[in-house]
Amino acid sequence: MVHYWLNYLNQLIKQTNMNATFSSIWNGGFEVATDCDIDVTTRKILYIESSDENSDDDGDELEFLDEQFVTVGDLKLKALNFDDFQNLWIDQECECTEDSEFLKQLIAECDDFEEMFTIIGEWSNKPVIQRVTDFLERNEACYFED
Repeated sequence: MVHYWLNYLNQLIKQTNMNATFSSIWNGGFEVATDCDIDVTTRKILYIESSDENSDDDGDELEFLDEQFVTVGDLKLKALNFDDFQNLWIDQECECTEDSEFLKQLIAECDDFEEMFTIIGEWSNKPVIQRVTDFLERNEACYFED
């Protein structure tokens, strides 16, 4: 019986973690695409394959990052690093209380996702995972740690 449940749990894990494509657009249009793994339930990018690309087709160094996104099947999601996530959260989610300026300050002072999610959890009336997932769905986004 235990073996059955372990197999079942492994199948569930495999269904939420999917292979996808992580793309970064540089210098006004040069795309670098690599494989990545994403947890489609939490929208967290778990792994990004590194790339040796360091110049575009014209030989120019890749120095201006325009955008990053993940493609899962037909779904294209903005890929947010910590700074982008933090700024978007402050812009969209911190007007919910009388103490919104204090909340903005707390979020702005965070150095990583763990610290930020702890504060979100303390201020939210929803579980933090649900709150973050709802936010990401509204913004057609996912996130990754640098």
